[in-house]
Amino acid sequence: MSDEKSRGNVLAITSALFQASVAVFWAYLLVRLARPVLMVYWFGIAFIILTIFLLSIKKFKFDFKNIPLLPIIIFGFLSFLTTFLIMMGVASIGASLTSFIMQTSIIFALFYSVFGLKEKFKKSEMIGILLILIGLLVLSWRAELSFTISSLLIVLAALSHSTNHFFAKKLLKKIPKLQLNLIRISFILIFSIIYLIIAGISLEPISLKVLSILILGVIVGPIFIYVFYYSALQKTNLATANALKSISPIFTFILAFIFLGEILTLQQTISVAIMLLGAYSLIKK
Repeated sequence: MSDEKSRGNVLAITSALFQASVAVFWAYLLVRLARPVLMVYWFGIAFIILTIFLLSIKKFKFDFKNIPLLPIIIFGFLSFLTTFLIMMGVASIGASLTSFIMQTSIIFALFYSVFGLKEKFKKSEMIGILLILIGLLVLSWRAELSFTISSLLIVLAALSHSTNHFFAKKLLKKIPKLQLNLIRISFILIFSIIYLIIAGISLEPISLKVLSILILGVIVGPIFIYVFYYSALQKTNLATANALKSISPIFTFILAFIFLGEILTLQQTISVAIMLLGAYSLIKK
């Protein structure tokens, strides 16, 4: 494995660590804010912070002269479509089944890697991706699974998620990762505002403490996650980066153990063991 690819794998794992932290922030914030309100604050603050940072380093200007507008529009649309479909799934069939079906995104990402990007994989890498997929399915398995139209919408969400990353990998050749992330955040913010209006909910004032938690969560969440993930996409295969980013539940369990004293169940332990074996197969030289 090349040093460049190894660095990409490390960056993908780092994005998974930040992804895990988001669950902790949302668990705290959703007790205090309605979901539509939190989404507007979350992506609104992310937009403000990233815009100010890009202005400060004088890289806010977007040069779209050599970039077809259609891929950018598709990328932005898929960014909020994925979020919308996942939210619909959670509301109609629950978080567990939604999480289970969303793991098919790894399969779609592998398809895009092999057939869309013509990326090459070693046997150990293919085994690693498969093991991570199995580990995630074990983690989210429930005996009472039933597939409905809503379930098919989550499959569409998984496809949308992988397609979005496929376009991201292509766009990163011409658009810096911070600017691409700002485009992603902007589209989701627009969707969040529309969602807020449709839900008939007004933005509510927040305390200084909640604002501080929001800002910290935004920095490690929608900003840092994709800074590292987009960097990973520039150095390693799409399917590999996608699979390694998906091991975030491992870090979630570690954080839950440290801060909440939660102990892994047998199902979670088996899942973590399989995912760790898969990650090792992916990163070993």
